[in-house]
This record gives sequence, C-alpha cells and structure tokens, in this order.
Amino acid sequence: MRRHLDRLAGALLLLALLLFGAGGLSRAVPDSWPGAVVPRFCETLAPWLLAAGALAALAAASLGARRQGGLLAGLCLLAGVGLLAGHLRLTLPEVGTAEEPGDLRVLFFNVLYSNTANAEAIADMVIAEDPDIVLFAEYSGVLPAFPKLRAHFPYAGLCGGRPCSPAVFSRLEPRETMTRALGAMENKGMFRGRFALADGREVTLIGVHLLKPWISGYAAIERETLIRQAAKAPEASVMLGDFNAPSWTSTLQEILDQTGFRALRRPRPSWPAGAGSLGIPLDHVLVRGGTRVVSARTVGTGLGSNHLGLLVTLRLPAAPAS
Repeated sequence: MRRHLDRLAGALLLLALLLFGAGGLSRAVPDSWPGAVVPRFCETLAPWLLAAGALAALAAASLGARRQGGLLAGLCLLAGVGLLAGHLRLTLPEVGTAEEPGDLRVLFFNVLYSNTANAEAIADMVIAEDPDIVLFAEYSGVLPAFPKLRAHFPYAGLCGGRPCSPAVFSRLEPRETMTRALGAMENKGMFRGRFALADGREVTLIGVHLLKPWISGYAAIERETLIRQAAKAPEASVMLGDFNAPSWTSTLQEILDQTGFRALRRPRPSWPAGAGSLGIPLDHVLVRGGTRVVSARTVGTGLGSNHLGLLVTLRLPAAPAS
C-alpha cells in the first residue's frame, strides 16, 4: 500500500513541476524561439495552471512527500504573486460606479464573422445600451444590421467610404480618422479616430483586433506596429479591443510598458462567452494621459459570439486652460 502511495505522490510531484513550468516560466521564452507557440498559449492560462500545480503539490505532500510538495507549492505561490505584481503595476482601478454618467460611453464587441443570424439582435442590444461610439470586430457578423445602426448613429463608415476593421458607428462627429492593417492579416487591424465632445474637449480612440499571441511571427509584427501607431496618438487616449491576451501575459504587458497605457485593475472575463465569471479576459479597455475608466461591464450574452462585448464609461481630463 505504501509503495502505491509513494508512486502516486511521485506522479503528483511530476505533474506539479510541469504545471509550475508551464504557468510560471513560459513568459520567459521569447517569441523567436522554436516552439514558442506552446509557452505563449500557456501564458494565457497561467493563473489556472499555477493553482492546479499548487493543489497537486499539496496533494503529494499529504501523501508523504512533505518537503518536495511544500517546495513546489511555494514555487507556484511565488509565481502567482509575480503575476499579480505585474498586473498591479500596469493597471488602474475604476474611479466611479455604474450609475455615474461619465463623459463618454464606448462599446466594443467582437461579433464573430459567421454570426449573421444574430445581426438584428446585436443591433437592438447596441441601440438599447445607447453608447456614444461603437466598435465591431469581425464586423461581417453584424453587416445585415448596418442600415438599422446607421439610422441610430449619425456617423458611420468612417474610413473613406469602406467599412473599417473594426467597424465604427458614432454619435460624435469625428475630426480625424484612420484605419490600417497591423500585419499580414487584413481582417485584423486598428482604427484611430479623434472625436470632439459638446464642451469642446477631444478624445482619441483606438480600436484594435489582434491575432492570438501564439501565432508566432505575425503576432509580434502586429504588436510592434500597434506600439508605433499608439506613439503617434495624443497622450490623452483610449484603446479598446480584442487583444486575445490577458493582462498578466508578456504580450499585453509589452504593449502597456511601451505605450504608457494602463489596463483595468479588475479585468472583465470575455471569452468564451458562455463561461461567465470563469472566462478569460481577452477584451480590454486601456487608458492614458488622465483619461480614466468610471465603470465597465460585459454585454452581449446569448448573442451568438464566442466573445462578450465590453461597455465602458470614461472620464476625460479637463480641457487645457486657454
């Protein structure tokens, strides 16, 4: 009996070691290394992998491998603290409540290319939420409802007569707009627009849809392009979109470190849509230059997409003294 328990403890220790490596060390592997696709994928799941590793280590300790199990559980805990510290360094808390009106409301939704059956329902949801600006990634899913959206938002098709990627609908008149691909994939790109509020203040909004970070090579090119483009935007800016990466990953932290943007302290799980609070936060709002998030919540449950949308209320910095 003791022999079987020792074997089980050994198997649990090996499992804990593998989970610690996958969750705690994967971010140290550069994109340029062969096989980097695996660590980039593991980074996304790092909190869950480390938690599972700690549990496996504690189970091994309970079976007699106290020293080794305790050591591995401690390593998983330390790696988790490191993830949390990195997240806290590059995030900001919300500054209000859902009831506060703020200065600007923006909705981002990755609607899924093939989701045309829900196009009208998505448009109805957006109109009911009544944001100032809407950004749609994979906009072909909502293309059948564009006429309904154009009837509600006076400014649409803000990219020289062709749909943007992300597609944009706005109640505010744009002063300047730009859209471009970020890499080799034309359907993954960015929108940048400058919008004026009624009181004369202006805000620059950047909408993005990035590749999954484990698509080696292409994803790194996209990040480099996005970082360069973000540097051209005014300091007081907002970036909203599907980054396909949580805030604890090296992928998103590279963007935050090099652009000065900050993510939400309490990210909203957005993928897969059916997972609710157990999902992974892949869709984010980033702010800098005195712009702050008053409140944020997910929208779009049951509307056929694999992502939830993100509706944010923003507070903009005061206009500079004339």
